[in-house]
Amino acid sequence: YIDLLLIHSPRPSSGCKSTWEVLEEYHAKGVLKAIGVSNFNTRDLTSLLSSAKVVPAVNQIEHNVLHHDDETISFCKAHNITIEAYSPLGRSNHSGDIPGNQEIQAIAAKHKVSTYQVALKWILQHGHILTFQSSSKA
Repeated sequence: YIDLLLIHSPRPSSGCKSTWEVLEEYHAKGVLKAIGVSNFNTRDLTSLLSSAKVVPAVNQIEHNVLHHDDETISFCKAHNITIEAYSPLGRSNHSGDIPGNQEIQAIAAKHKVSTYQVALKWILQHGHILTFQSSSKA
């Protein structure tokens, strides 16, 4: 079986609804233990839920202390959809400068931890989970 399978991005023109129905079938058969989505906002989730038999277990979104979609997060919480943060430490030149942020630096200094530790703790304290990706071969 597969623990979790996600639809990577909402693409209504290419049949997101039909894709979700296929995932639901495999979920019902036990082939997929959980099914979810990635990069879905409130509008996308509302559309999916209008016909879904299974509520997504996870919505994997870009989410960190400097970049977060509070509307989508609230929607997910109301529908018991777990937020999984990707890029929890930000993305270079894209979603904020976590190590260079003065407010985060001050919090880190006060608690004698790194700015990255502050950023990760922020996600966990909000009840979310996180994932990393790396291009390193190490």
